Parts: sequence; C-alpha cells; structure tokens
Amino acid sequence: MRIVFVSALAALAACTVDTASEQDELFDPPPLIVTHIVTVNSDGSFSPRDLHIKSGERVVWNLYDRTDTIIHTTNHFFPDMCHAPARYDATDPNELTGPMPHSPGGIFALSPNPKPPGLGFAEYQGSCGIYGDHGSVGTTHLCAAGAPRATMDSTWSDPAISGVFIRLLWSDIEYAPGQYHYDVLDHEIDKAIANGKMYSLALEAGKFGTPTWLASDGIETYTFRDTGSSPDKDPDACGTEVPNIGRPWGYKYKQRYFAMLTGIADHLKRRADYYRALAYVKPSGANFLTTENRLPNGCQARCTCNDEIWANQAGYTPSKLEGYYAAQFDAIAAAFPGKTMSYELIQDGFPQINDAGGYVDADDKLTAGTSQIGLHAQTNAIIADGEARYPDSFAVQHCGLQEKPADACYGRADDPKGCPNRWVTDASAAGFPTLFQTDNTNNIDDLPKLDSALENGRDNSDAALIEVYEERVWESRTRGNPDLGPSQNSLEQWDAFFRGRAAPISHEHTFTRTVASGSQTFYYYNGTRCGAPGSPQYGTITIDP
Repeated sequence: MRIVFVSALAALAACTVDTASEQDELFDPPPLIVTHIVTVNSDGSFSPRDLHIKSGERVVWNLYDRTDTIIHTTNHFFPDMCHAPARYDATDPNELTGPMPHSPGGIFALSPNPKPPGLGFAEYQGSCGIYGDHGSVGTTHLCAAGAPRATMDSTWSDPAISGVFIRLLWSDIEYAPGQYHYDVLDHEIDKAIANGKMYSLALEAGKFGTPTWLASDGIETYTFRDTGSSPDKDPDACGTEVPNIGRPWGYKYKQRYFAMLTGIADHLKRRADYYRALAYVKPSGANFLTTENRLPNGCQARCTCNDEIWANQAGYTPSKLEGYYAAQFDAIAAAFPGKTMSYELIQDGFPQINDAGGYVDADDKLTAGTSQIGLHAQTNAIIADGEARYPDSFAVQHCGLQEKPADACYGRADDPKGCPNRWVTDASAAGFPTLFQTDNTNNIDDLPKLDSALENGRDNSDAALIEVYEERVWESRTRGNPDLGPSQNSLEQWDAFFRGRAAPISHEHTFTRTVASGSQTFYYYNGTRCGAPGSPQYGTITIDP
C-alpha cells in the first residue's frame, strides 16, 4: 500500500491570497511524504512481501503483535536468515532494524543472582537435597542446581513475560585486564532471540563483581564492612566484609569499566537481532552487594568507619562521584545509541561526605567543613544530571516495589509505608520513563503478594516495566499461570498491561539510496518467528533508481 501525506502547509498554500503582503508571507510547503504500508501477518509473513520504493520514501510496518520485530538480514533463505542478521550500524541511513525498544514495558524476570557460586535453577521432583530450595508446587521443587548464571529455558519461553534482566558481574566479562569473554552473555541473549524476548543488562562491581586483578593492574582498592539495608536487625554487628573495592572516579577504574561497556556494545552490534533486543542498559560500577547504585558507607562505633576510609584514604568527594556517573552516562550514550539507560537508585546509598572531605565520625562529630551533606543529595544530583542531559534516554528505577498499601499514595515523603519510591514517582511526574523491581523473595514470597505488588505499580505509579524474581515467575507458570490474587489477573495479563503502556505497534524507516547505479535491495524477517516451523518468511525493500 502506498500513501501520500500532504502537510497542512500545502493546504494553506492552496488558499486564495487577497494581498501581495499576505502572499509574501507564504512560503513553499515541504515536499510530499510518500509512505508505504507493510502489514506483518500472524504467520510471520509480510504483505506485500516485496516492495519497490524511491529514495527518500518511508516504509511503515504495522505489527501484528507488540512483540514483532523487523530484523535486517544478509541471507533471505529460511532458516539461514535467522543465523545471518546484518551487523547493526546506527550510522547507516538504511539501518531498518526495529522497532528499537525505547523505554519498553512489560514483566521481566530476573536472571539468577550472579554472586558466587552463581547457580541457576532447576526443577526437581521431591526434595532439593543438598541444593537450596526456592519454592514448590505440589511435589515439584525449584532448586538452586541449574547451570551457573543461566536463566531457565522455561523462563525464557514463558509467554507471561516480555524479557529478562541479565545480571552479570564485571569479572564475568573481563577476566583479565583488557581481555573479555562473552560466553555467559551470549548464552542468555541467544535464548532471548530464540524466544522473541527482550533483555536488560547491568554489570556489577562491588563485593562480588569487582575483578580480583584490579589491584595488580595498579588500581587502588580498599576494604570496608557494612551492615547493608537492615542495620536495625543487629545493631551491634559490623556487617559483611567488602574487600577489593576501587575508587569509581579514579582514571584507570573508569577507563577499565567504560572500556568493558564499549566492548559489550561492539559485541552486540555484530548482530542486528542482538542489539535490537536490548531493552535497557543500567549504569553501575559503584556497587555494594547488587547492581544497585550504592557504596559501603557509615561510621559505627567499634566497627570500620567506611566514611573515614573513603574520605581520608580514597579522597572521596560528592563531586568526584557525580563526575563518575556523568562520564558513565556519556559512555553509555555513545556506545549504545537508541537505547535507554535505567538508573537503579538507593536514595541514601552513598557516603555522607561533603566536598571538604568532612564526615560524621563515630563520636557524632563533623570532621571537616561547615555542614554535613544531605542524606539524599548525591542521588538527587546524579538523577538530575541524567534527566537534564539525556532527556530522551534516561529512566529511573527502584528495586523494592512492595505490596499495595491500604491507604492512598501521592508520591510524597509522608506517604504510607509501602507506597512506590517517590524518587521514581517524581521522575514519572517530570515525564521520564520509570521502572520497578519487586521486593526480594523474602518479602514477596507468594503469588498473592506478587499480585498486590503489581497492583501497587499499576495504581500508584506510571511505571511501564516491572522486574519479578524468577521464583515467582516459575511458581505462576507451574500452577498453570492462573489468577495471581485479588486482581484476578494472570501474570500474562499483567505483562500485557504494563507492556501496553510503552510498546509500539508499528515500525517505520525512511530509506536513502546509497549506490551510484542500479537498484538497492534489503532483506528482512520477523525476529520473533525463528522458532516456528516454516517461519519466518522474508521481505524485501528495493530502492529503484
């Protein structure tokens, strides 16, 4: 189908003009925009399959399903096309791959916790024995006995989710200075591609992810102790030891971490389908125990004074930390064009050290400067910088969505306990995309609680994407994906709701002829159909002279 769009200016130009002065005020309308419509059919075919256009004309693919994708390929013979996607090149005027999942929505599962030993999950009949038991349905148990770092095949193929958040360690990728291997990453992305899913990506440093070679590479490291997010549970404890932590703002630390991110981006761009399926890149590298942006902090009597180490040994200041994130935002934007970065916040997660290097010691005395920095000041500054400089590719996320509270939420500091994080709701009110991850499995430990948390995200936020622990996804699937709880929604219905807040139902591209003579033909296929018998079927776009 070929449609010609004429702008309102063209209609204006056709009106009668009474005076010469009025005529002088008119200007030539822009040229006609010729648009061709291709329908993506339920069987993965295209109507029309073969399309001839002229340079400068636009093609719009109307998708059958919000999961459909258009993948540029170098081979149009089935099934070889699924193994021959073209390289992704954002600078190519005819890069037709899409639609790029810009701030997409839906339900994403979390990949297994990457901390050592990094076990995945497997189903066992009866007891898990020596393996950790992560849930049961009847006699079927979910056991921590799967392949290391691997999301279950049944999770990847689950129709109730749109994707998976792949959590990897920096040391998973860079096993020696400047030496990378992508086996774990590729294994997960291959599953995403085979099942028509998206994926998000974060590279954790901190206690578990910082490479052991960091110190031998000339990067200064430090040892901390921190009680984590629940110091009130054991106020006399000094917390877990966190060794081998580098200064994120240090030149060589940034160089290594950013080079790894750039290397991953280059690796993904080798295949258009790999790059298209990437949903979010999560700034990280200043970590404690997870990919969330938080550093060991605090100063407790009889314990390690983390803030003293940061201030006096590492030379920490808020401006240095904020500069690290500003540089990382720039690095991600340059390496991953067209992708959204999602900042996982812990609002009070950084050392309270002012720009004079002052902190409150174990005797409750400020060591330098005239005032202590605010508890949330650094998180506020980092988010404000991302929003100001990357308004079209910055999102805010909190990883602790709880059950829906009984009382109403307004996104304020005095909201009832359990309301969605107000830093996220503030970002949403300012027009930025927002995400949540449900609270951990100790708190969201059954399907009714998961259902309540999803209601919380629906009713009390504008978030489009919710990350759910794989245990709950498995439990829903094993029970046959019934209604989760009082909402009477299945997980698949929740996925459709949240995905519907953001997912496009069409894809478009304007083509430019780049050859000196003759026609120029491009082949493509629907990337979600590679696993179906006899599918996918290719389509062609030919730019005629």
